[in-house]
Amino acid sequence: MSGILFILLALPIWLIPLRVASRYGMIKWFSPLHLLAFYAFMGTFLKSIGMLILPGEAFMYRFIYSDSSLYLGYIYTLGFTVCICLGYVLAIRERAPQDGPSLARLSMARIGRPKLLLLLGGLAALVTVSTLVTGRFEDPSEATLSLDTLHTMNQTKIQRIEGVEGYGASNAAIKVFGKLAWVALAVFFALLFIRQRKTYLYGFVIIAAIVLISTLVKGKRLELLSIAMCLTSIYFILGGRIRWKFVLYGLCGAGAILAIFALLTVLRSTKGDLSEAAFDPMVMVGQILLSTYFFDFGMSAIIIDRFDTDLILRGQSYVNWIIGFVPRDIWPDKPAISLGPFVKQEVLGMAGTIGGINPTGPGEAFLNFGWGGIFVGLGLGIIFRRFEAFFLSGKGLLKRYGLVIYPVIGMPFITGCLQSTFGGVVVSTLTVLVLSMGVLHLTKRRSSPRSLRSSPHAKHLSPTA
Repeated sequence: MSGILFILLALPIWLIPLRVASRYGMIKWFSPLHLLAFYAFMGTFLKSIGMLILPGEAFMYRFIYSDSSLYLGYIYTLGFTVCICLGYVLAIRERAPQDGPSLARLSMARIGRPKLLLLLGGLAALVTVSTLVTGRFEDPSEATLSLDTLHTMNQTKIQRIEGVEGYGASNAAIKVFGKLAWVALAVFFALLFIRQRKTYLYGFVIIAAIVLISTLVKGKRLELLSIAMCLTSIYFILGGRIRWKFVLYGLCGAGAILAIFALLTVLRSTKGDLSEAAFDPMVMVGQILLSTYFFDFGMSAIIIDRFDTDLILRGQSYVNWIIGFVPRDIWPDKPAISLGPFVKQEVLGMAGTIGGINPTGPGEAFLNFGWGGIFVGLGLGIIFRRFEAFFLSGKGLLKRYGLVIYPVIGMPFITGCLQSTFGGVVVSTLTVLVLSMGVLHLTKRRSSPRSLRSSPHAKHLSPTA
Protein backbone atom coordinates (compact mmCIF):
# COMPACT_ATOMS: atom_id res chain seq x y z
CA MET A 1 0.00 0.00 0.00
CA SER A 2 2.83 2.41 0.82
CA GLY A 3 4.29 1.88 -2.67
CA ILE A 4 1.07 3.09 -4.29
CA LEU A 5 1.01 6.08 -1.96
CA PHE A 6 4.59 6.96 -2.92
CA ILE A 7 3.60 6.99 -6.60
CA LEU A 8 0.62 9.26 -5.86
CA LEU A 9 2.85 11.63 -3.87
CA ALA A 10 5.30 11.73 -6.78
CA LEU A 11 2.69 12.74 -9.37
CA PRO A 12 2.38 16.47 -8.56
CA ILE A 13 6.17 16.86 -8.32
CA TRP A 14 6.47 16.49 -12.09
CA LEU A 15 2.96 17.37 -13.25
CA ILE A 16 2.92 20.87 -11.71
CA PRO A 17 6.08 22.14 -13.46
CA LEU A 18 4.95 20.47 -16.69
CA ARG A 19 1.68 22.41 -16.56
CA VAL A 20 3.37 25.74 -15.79
CA ALA A 21 5.99 25.13 -18.49
CA SER A 22 3.35 24.42 -21.15
CA ARG A 23 1.81 27.83 -20.46
CA TYR A 24 4.78 30.10 -19.83
CA GLY A 25 7.87 28.40 -21.32
CA MET A 26 9.74 30.28 -24.06
CA ILE A 27 10.64 27.08 -25.92
CA LYS A 28 8.62 23.93 -26.61
CA TRP A 29 9.52 20.98 -24.38
CA PHE A 30 12.85 22.39 -23.20
CA SER A 31 12.12 25.42 -21.05
CA PRO A 32 13.59 25.31 -17.52
CA LEU A 33 10.35 23.96 -16.07
CA HIS A 34 10.09 21.34 -18.80
CA LEU A 35 13.53 20.17 -17.71
CA LEU A 36 12.42 20.19 -14.08
CA ALA A 37 9.35 18.12 -14.99
CA PHE A 38 11.49 15.62 -16.89
CA TYR A 39 14.06 15.17 -14.14
CA ALA A 40 11.34 14.99 -11.50
CA PHE A 41 9.59 12.34 -13.58
CA MET A 42 12.82 10.32 -13.77
CA GLY A 43 14.10 11.01 -10.26
CA THR A 44 10.85 10.86 -8.32
CA PHE A 45 8.02 9.22 -10.27
CA LEU A 46 9.94 6.42 -12.02
CA LYS A 47 11.99 5.77 -8.90
CA SER A 48 8.79 5.46 -6.91
CA ILE A 49 7.63 2.83 -9.36
CA GLY A 50 11.03 1.15 -9.01
CA MET A 51 10.57 1.09 -5.23
CA LEU A 52 7.23 -0.66 -5.73
CA ILE A 53 8.68 -3.27 -8.10
CA LEU A 54 11.95 -3.77 -6.18
CA PRO A 55 11.06 -3.02 -2.54
CA GLY A 56 14.00 -2.40 -0.26
CA GLU A 57 16.53 -2.07 -3.10
CA ALA A 58 16.48 1.72 -3.49
CA PHE A 59 19.59 3.68 -2.54
CA MET A 60 17.95 5.58 0.31
CA TYR A 61 17.02 2.41 2.23
CA ARG A 62 20.71 1.91 3.02
CA PHE A 63 20.83 5.08 5.09
CA ILE A 64 17.45 6.15 6.52
CA TYR A 65 16.47 5.15 10.04
CA SER A 66 12.77 6.02 9.90
CA ASP A 67 10.30 5.19 7.13
CA SER A 68 8.48 8.44 7.90
CA SER A 69 11.47 10.27 6.42
CA LEU A 70 10.41 9.01 2.99
CA TYR A 71 7.10 10.85 3.29
CA LEU A 72 8.91 13.96 4.53
CA GLY A 73 11.24 13.68 1.54
CA TYR A 74 8.28 13.74 -0.85
CA ILE A 75 6.67 16.69 0.95
CA TYR A 76 9.88 18.70 1.04
CA THR A 77 10.67 18.01 -2.62
CA LEU A 78 7.12 18.99 -3.60
CA GLY A 79 7.39 22.27 -1.68
CA PHE A 80 10.75 23.00 -3.30
CA THR A 81 9.26 22.29 -6.74
CA VAL A 82 6.26 24.55 -6.16
CA CYS A 83 8.57 27.37 -5.08
CA ILE A 84 10.66 26.99 -8.25
CA CYS A 85 7.48 27.28 -10.32
CA LEU A 86 6.30 30.30 -8.32
CA GLY A 87 9.67 32.07 -8.67
CA TYR A 88 9.67 31.33 -12.40
CA VAL A 89 6.23 32.89 -12.87
CA LEU A 90 7.08 35.91 -10.72
CA ALA A 91 10.15 36.60 -12.88
CA ILE A 92 8.22 36.74 -16.15
CA ARG A 93 8.79 40.08 -17.88
CA GLU A 94 8.39 39.09 -21.50
CA ARG A 95 7.00 36.19 -23.46
CA ALA A 96 8.60 34.19 -26.24
CA PRO A 97 8.82 36.25 -29.46
CA GLN A 98 6.25 35.14 -32.01
CA ASP A 99 8.92 35.31 -34.72
CA GLY A 100 11.40 33.34 -32.61
CA PRO A 101 12.21 30.69 -35.27
CA SER A 102 12.90 33.42 -37.86
CA LEU A 103 15.15 35.26 -35.43
CA ALA A 104 17.00 32.05 -34.60
CA ARG A 105 17.57 31.30 -38.28
CA LEU A 106 18.81 34.83 -38.93
CA SER A 107 21.23 34.60 -36.02
CA MET A 108 23.15 31.91 -37.88
CA ALA A 109 23.87 34.44 -40.63
CA ARG A 110 26.32 36.02 -38.18
CA ILE A 111 28.51 32.89 -38.24
CA GLY A 112 30.98 33.66 -41.00
CA ARG A 113 33.74 31.11 -40.38
CA PRO A 114 32.20 27.77 -39.41
CA LYS A 115 35.32 25.87 -40.53
CA LEU A 116 37.39 27.76 -37.96
CA LEU A 117 34.78 26.85 -35.34
CA LEU A 118 35.00 23.20 -36.40
CA LEU A 119 38.80 23.34 -36.04
CA LEU A 120 38.67 24.96 -32.60
CA GLY A 121 36.00 22.55 -31.36
CA GLY A 122 37.94 19.56 -32.63
CA LEU A 123 41.17 20.77 -31.02
CA ALA A 124 39.38 21.37 -27.72
CA ALA A 125 38.00 17.82 -27.73
CA LEU A 126 41.42 16.42 -28.71
CA VAL A 127 43.12 18.23 -25.83
CA THR A 128 40.44 16.94 -23.43
CA VAL A 129 40.77 13.34 -24.58
CA SER A 130 44.59 13.35 -24.61
CA THR A 131 44.71 14.87 -21.11
CA LEU A 132 42.35 12.23 -19.72
CA VAL A 133 44.22 9.40 -21.42
CA THR A 134 47.56 10.71 -20.12
CA GLY A 135 46.13 10.88 -16.60
CA ARG A 136 44.65 7.37 -16.61
CA PHE A 137 47.38 5.38 -18.39
CA GLU A 138 50.86 4.87 -16.98
CA ASP A 139 52.03 4.64 -20.58
CA PRO A 140 49.71 6.73 -22.83
CA SER A 141 51.19 5.08 -25.93
CA GLU A 142 49.31 1.91 -24.94
CA ALA A 143 45.98 3.65 -25.52
CA THR A 144 44.19 2.79 -28.75
CA LEU A 145 40.66 3.37 -29.99
CA SER A 146 39.36 0.04 -28.71
CA LEU A 147 37.07 -1.51 -26.11
CA ASP A 148 40.10 -2.43 -23.99
CA THR A 149 41.10 1.23 -23.81
CA LEU A 150 37.54 2.31 -22.94
CA HIS A 151 37.44 -0.43 -20.30
CA THR A 152 40.65 0.84 -18.73
CA MET A 153 39.43 4.44 -18.84
CA ASN A 154 36.14 3.56 -17.14
CA GLN A 155 37.77 1.38 -14.51
CA THR A 156 40.27 4.12 -13.66
CA LYS A 157 37.36 6.55 -13.37
CA ILE A 158 35.62 4.22 -10.89
CA GLN A 159 38.82 3.77 -8.89
CA ARG A 160 39.18 7.52 -8.54
CA ILE A 161 35.59 7.81 -7.34
CA GLU A 162 35.90 4.91 -4.90
CA GLY A 163 39.08 6.18 -3.33
CA VAL A 164 42.02 4.54 -5.03
CA GLU A 165 45.07 6.78 -5.39
CA GLY A 166 44.71 9.72 -7.71
CA TYR A 167 41.31 10.90 -6.59
CA GLY A 168 40.95 14.64 -7.00
CA ALA A 169 42.77 14.98 -10.31
CA SER A 170 39.51 15.74 -12.04
CA ASN A 171 40.97 17.92 -14.80
CA ALA A 172 37.88 20.11 -14.42
CA ALA A 173 39.34 23.02 -16.37
CA ILE A 174 40.23 20.77 -19.32
CA LYS A 175 36.76 19.22 -19.33
CA VAL A 176 35.20 22.69 -19.40
CA PHE A 177 37.46 23.59 -22.32
CA GLY A 178 36.12 20.52 -24.13
CA LYS A 179 32.66 22.11 -24.19
CA LEU A 180 33.80 24.16 -27.18
CA ALA A 181 33.25 21.01 -29.24
CA TRP A 182 29.59 21.15 -28.19
CA VAL A 183 29.40 24.72 -29.43
CA ALA A 184 30.67 23.59 -32.83
CA LEU A 185 28.23 20.68 -32.80
CA ALA A 186 25.29 23.00 -32.10
CA VAL A 187 26.31 25.49 -34.80
CA PHE A 188 26.75 22.85 -37.51
CA PHE A 189 23.47 21.17 -36.59
CA ALA A 190 21.66 24.52 -36.86
CA LEU A 191 23.36 25.39 -40.17
CA LEU A 192 22.51 21.95 -41.56
CA PHE A 193 18.87 22.36 -40.52
CA ILE A 194 18.63 25.84 -42.08
CA ARG A 195 20.65 25.49 -45.28
CA GLN A 196 20.84 21.71 -45.85
CA ARG A 197 24.20 21.77 -47.63
CA LYS A 198 26.61 18.85 -47.85
CA THR A 199 29.38 20.99 -46.39
CA TYR A 200 27.45 21.37 -43.15
CA LEU A 201 26.47 17.69 -43.18
CA TYR A 202 30.12 16.65 -43.38
CA GLY A 203 31.07 19.14 -40.69
CA PHE A 204 28.27 17.92 -38.43
CA VAL A 205 29.22 14.25 -38.86
CA ILE A 206 32.88 15.02 -38.08
CA ILE A 207 32.23 17.04 -34.94
CA ALA A 208 29.49 14.63 -33.79
CA ALA A 209 31.95 11.75 -34.03
CA ILE A 210 34.55 13.76 -32.09
CA VAL A 211 32.04 14.62 -29.34
CA LEU A 212 30.89 11.00 -29.11
CA ILE A 213 34.45 9.68 -28.80
CA SER A 214 35.16 12.29 -26.13
CA THR A 215 32.06 11.20 -24.21
CA LEU A 216 33.05 7.53 -24.41
CA VAL A 217 36.56 8.29 -23.16
CA LYS A 218 35.22 10.32 -20.25
CA GLY A 219 32.77 7.52 -19.44
CA LYS A 220 29.97 9.99 -18.74
CA ARG A 221 26.86 8.05 -19.64
CA LEU A 222 24.32 10.75 -18.91
CA GLU A 223 26.22 13.10 -21.22
CA LEU A 224 24.68 11.10 -24.06
CA LEU A 225 21.26 12.24 -22.90
CA SER A 226 22.49 15.84 -22.64
CA ILE A 227 23.74 15.77 -26.24
CA ALA A 228 20.41 14.44 -27.51
CA MET A 229 18.50 17.07 -25.55
CA CYS A 230 20.80 19.83 -26.80
CA LEU A 231 20.23 18.98 -30.46
CA THR A 232 16.50 18.41 -30.02
CA SER A 233 16.05 21.78 -28.31
CA ILE A 234 17.81 23.50 -31.22
CA TYR A 235 15.39 21.73 -33.56
CA PHE A 236 12.42 23.19 -31.70
CA ILE A 237 13.92 26.68 -31.35
CA LEU A 238 14.30 26.72 -35.14
CA GLY A 239 10.61 25.92 -35.53
CA GLY A 240 10.88 22.17 -36.03
CA ARG A 241 7.70 20.15 -35.56
CA ILE A 242 6.90 16.64 -34.42
CA ARG A 243 6.44 14.73 -37.67
CA TRP A 244 7.03 11.13 -38.68
CA LYS A 245 10.66 11.81 -39.64
CA PHE A 246 11.28 13.42 -36.26
CA VAL A 247 9.74 10.40 -34.51
CA LEU A 248 11.79 7.99 -36.65
CA TYR A 249 15.06 9.81 -36.02
CA GLY A 250 14.15 10.10 -32.35
CA LEU A 251 13.60 6.36 -32.01
CA CYS A 252 16.89 5.62 -33.77
CA GLY A 253 18.71 8.12 -31.56
CA ALA A 254 17.11 6.73 -28.39
CA GLY A 255 18.12 3.21 -29.42
CA ALA A 256 21.70 4.32 -30.03
CA ILE A 257 21.86 6.13 -26.68
CA LEU A 258 20.54 3.07 -24.81
CA ALA A 259 23.02 0.82 -26.60
CA ILE A 260 26.00 3.04 -25.75
CA PHE A 261 24.70 3.53 -22.20
CA ALA A 262 24.53 -0.25 -21.83
CA LEU A 263 28.05 -0.61 -23.24
CA LEU A 264 29.51 1.92 -20.78
CA THR A 265 27.60 0.29 -17.91
CA VAL A 266 29.12 -3.10 -18.81
CA LEU A 267 32.60 -1.56 -19.05
CA ARG A 268 32.23 0.06 -15.64
CA SER A 269 30.75 -3.01 -13.93
CA THR A 270 33.31 -5.49 -15.33
CA LYS A 271 36.13 -5.58 -12.79
CA GLY A 272 38.28 -8.27 -14.36
CA ASP A 273 39.23 -9.11 -17.90
CA LEU A 274 36.93 -7.72 -20.57
CA SER A 275 36.41 -11.21 -21.99
CA GLU A 276 34.42 -12.00 -18.83
CA ALA A 277 32.01 -9.13 -19.43
CA ALA A 278 28.29 -9.94 -19.35
CA PHE A 279 25.27 -7.74 -19.81
CA ASP A 280 22.88 -7.66 -16.86
CA PRO A 281 19.73 -5.61 -17.57
CA MET A 282 19.14 -5.11 -13.85
CA VAL A 283 22.47 -3.34 -13.48
CA MET A 284 21.44 -0.87 -16.16
CA VAL A 285 17.97 -0.39 -14.64
CA GLY A 286 19.50 0.08 -11.22
CA GLN A 287 21.75 2.85 -12.52
CA ILE A 288 18.61 4.89 -13.17
CA LEU A 289 15.88 3.72 -10.81
CA LEU A 290 17.98 2.90 -7.76
CA SER A 291 20.59 5.67 -7.90
CA THR A 292 20.72 9.36 -6.90
CA TYR A 293 20.56 10.61 -10.51
CA PHE A 294 18.10 13.27 -11.67
CA PHE A 295 15.82 15.27 -9.33
CA ASP A 296 16.00 12.57 -6.68
CA PHE A 297 13.59 12.84 -3.76
CA GLY A 298 15.53 10.09 -1.99
CA MET A 299 18.45 12.37 -1.14
CA SER A 300 16.04 14.82 0.47
CA ALA A 301 14.66 11.96 2.57
CA ILE A 302 18.16 10.84 3.58
CA ILE A 303 19.29 14.34 4.51
CA ILE A 304 16.13 15.03 6.51
CA ASP A 305 16.62 11.74 8.32
CA ARG A 306 20.37 11.89 8.97
CA PHE A 307 21.48 15.53 8.99
CA ASP A 308 22.64 17.01 12.28
CA THR A 309 21.28 20.56 12.28
CA ASP A 310 24.28 21.68 14.36
CA LEU A 311 26.23 21.41 11.08
CA ILE A 312 23.83 23.63 9.13
CA LEU A 313 25.72 25.65 6.49
CA ARG A 314 23.65 28.86 6.58
CA GLY A 315 24.12 29.65 2.91
CA GLN A 316 27.84 28.92 2.71
CA SER A 317 27.60 26.55 -0.25
CA TYR A 318 25.80 29.20 -2.33
CA VAL A 319 28.75 31.61 -2.15
CA ASN A 320 31.59 29.08 -2.44
CA TRP A 321 31.69 29.61 -6.20
CA ILE A 322 33.63 32.82 -5.56
CA ILE A 323 36.77 30.81 -4.75
CA GLY A 324 36.10 28.26 -7.47
CA PHE A 325 38.00 30.21 -10.11
CA VAL A 326 41.30 29.84 -8.24
CA PRO A 327 43.18 26.83 -9.70
CA ARG A 328 44.11 24.14 -7.20
CA ASP A 329 47.69 24.30 -8.49
CA ILE A 330 47.86 27.80 -7.00
CA TRP A 331 45.85 26.98 -3.87
CA PRO A 332 46.50 23.30 -3.05
CA ASP A 333 44.41 23.41 0.15
CA LYS A 334 41.42 25.09 -1.47
CA PRO A 335 38.19 23.86 0.18
CA ALA A 336 35.99 21.59 -1.91
CA ILE A 337 33.26 23.53 -3.69
CA SER A 338 31.11 20.45 -4.18
CA LEU A 339 29.04 19.28 -1.22
CA GLY A 340 29.52 15.66 -2.27
CA PRO A 341 32.32 14.89 0.24
CA PHE A 342 30.41 16.69 3.03
CA VAL A 343 27.29 14.62 2.36
CA LYS A 344 29.22 11.35 2.24
CA GLN A 345 31.36 11.92 5.33
CA GLU A 346 29.31 14.15 7.62
CA VAL A 347 25.72 13.32 6.73
CA LEU A 348 26.02 9.63 5.88
CA GLY A 349 28.71 9.01 8.47
CA MET A 350 31.22 7.49 6.04
CA ALA A 351 34.16 9.26 7.65
CA GLY A 352 37.59 8.75 6.15
CA THR A 353 36.31 7.81 2.70
CA ILE A 354 37.17 9.61 -0.51
CA GLY A 355 34.71 10.82 -3.12
CA GLY A 356 31.27 12.23 -2.65
CA ILE A 357 27.52 11.91 -3.21
CA ASN A 358 25.64 14.83 -4.73
CA PRO A 359 22.99 16.27 -2.40
CA THR A 360 20.70 17.43 -5.30
CA GLY A 361 19.21 20.94 -5.41
CA PRO A 362 16.59 20.40 -2.69
CA GLY A 363 19.08 18.53 -0.51
CA GLU A 364 21.64 21.33 -0.74
CA ALA A 365 18.98 23.85 0.30
CA PHE A 366 18.11 21.74 3.35
CA LEU A 367 21.78 21.47 4.33
CA ASN A 368 21.95 25.27 4.31
CA PHE A 369 18.62 26.33 5.82
CA GLY A 370 16.77 23.27 7.07
CA TRP A 371 13.10 23.26 6.15
CA GLY A 372 13.46 26.93 5.22
CA GLY A 373 15.46 25.68 2.25
CA ILE A 374 12.17 25.14 0.45
CA PHE A 375 12.18 28.86 -0.30
CA VAL A 376 15.54 28.61 -2.06
CA GLY A 377 13.38 27.26 -4.85
CA LEU A 378 11.97 30.76 -5.34
CA GLY A 379 15.44 32.10 -6.10
CA LEU A 380 16.22 29.27 -8.47
CA GLY A 381 12.94 29.80 -10.30
CA ILE A 382 13.74 33.49 -10.79
CA ILE A 383 17.26 32.68 -12.03
CA PHE A 384 15.94 30.05 -14.44
CA ARG A 385 13.42 32.42 -16.01
CA ARG A 386 15.80 35.36 -16.33
CA PHE A 387 18.47 33.12 -17.86
CA GLU A 388 15.96 31.74 -20.33
CA ALA A 389 14.65 35.19 -21.26
CA PHE A 390 18.15 36.65 -21.60
CA PHE A 391 19.03 34.19 -24.36
CA LEU A 392 15.67 33.30 -25.93
CA SER A 393 14.18 36.79 -26.26
CA GLY A 394 14.39 38.49 -29.66
CA LYS A 395 17.54 40.33 -28.70
CA GLY A 396 18.96 37.25 -27.03
CA LEU A 397 18.54 35.13 -30.14
CA LEU A 398 20.09 37.67 -32.51
CA LYS A 399 22.79 39.35 -30.42
CA ARG A 400 23.66 36.80 -27.73
CA TYR A 401 23.73 33.59 -29.79
CA GLY A 402 20.79 32.25 -27.79
CA LEU A 403 20.20 29.43 -30.29
CA VAL A 404 23.58 27.97 -29.27
CA ILE A 405 24.13 29.24 -25.73
CA TYR A 406 20.83 28.16 -24.19
CA PRO A 407 21.05 24.48 -25.29
CA VAL A 408 24.82 24.11 -24.76
CA ILE A 409 25.20 26.10 -21.52
CA GLY A 410 21.78 27.07 -20.18
CA MET A 411 20.25 23.62 -20.07
CA PRO A 412 23.26 21.99 -18.33
CA PHE A 413 23.22 24.88 -15.84
CA ILE A 414 19.58 24.20 -14.98
CA THR A 415 20.23 20.47 -14.79
CA GLY A 416 23.20 21.02 -12.49
CA CYS A 417 21.21 23.23 -10.14
CA LEU A 418 18.61 20.47 -9.82
CA GLN A 419 20.90 17.52 -9.17
CA SER A 420 24.33 18.82 -8.16
CA THR A 421 25.97 21.57 -6.06
CA PHE A 422 25.20 25.20 -6.91
CA GLY A 423 28.74 26.55 -6.46
CA GLY A 424 30.39 24.09 -8.82
CA VAL A 425 27.66 24.59 -11.41
CA VAL A 426 28.10 28.38 -11.35
CA VAL A 427 31.89 28.14 -11.79
CA SER A 428 31.69 25.78 -14.77
CA THR A 429 28.78 27.68 -16.36
CA LEU A 430 30.49 31.08 -16.20
CA THR A 431 33.76 29.65 -17.49
CA VAL A 432 32.12 27.89 -20.44
CA LEU A 433 29.99 30.96 -21.16
CA VAL A 434 33.01 33.26 -21.45
CA LEU A 435 34.90 30.76 -23.62
CA SER A 436 31.91 30.09 -25.89
CA MET A 437 31.00 33.73 -26.39
CA GLY A 438 34.64 34.49 -27.18
CA VAL A 439 34.87 31.73 -29.79
CA LEU A 440 31.53 32.67 -31.38
CA HIS A 441 32.65 36.30 -31.55
CA LEU A 442 35.92 35.18 -33.14
CA THR A 443 34.11 33.28 -35.89
CA LYS A 444 31.38 35.82 -36.63
CA ARG A 445 31.20 37.96 -39.75
CA ARG A 446 32.92 41.32 -39.42
CA SER A 447 29.91 43.05 -40.97
CA SER A 448 26.26 42.06 -40.91
CA PRO A 449 25.23 40.18 -44.06
CA ARG A 450 22.70 41.82 -46.37
CA SER A 451 20.01 39.31 -45.35
CA LEU A 452 20.37 40.48 -41.77
CA ARG A 453 20.55 44.22 -42.49
CA SER A 454 17.48 44.14 -44.70
CA SER A 455 15.47 41.95 -42.34
CA PRO A 456 12.50 43.45 -40.48
CA HIS A 457 14.08 41.90 -37.39
CA ALA A 458 17.16 44.12 -37.64
CA LYS A 459 15.70 46.35 -34.93
CA HIS A 460 16.88 43.74 -32.42
CA LEU A 461 20.47 44.50 -33.40
CA SER A 462 20.31 48.20 -32.55
CA PRO A 463 22.12 49.28 -29.38
CA THR A 464 18.85 50.30 -27.76
CA ALA A 465 16.94 47.14 -28.67
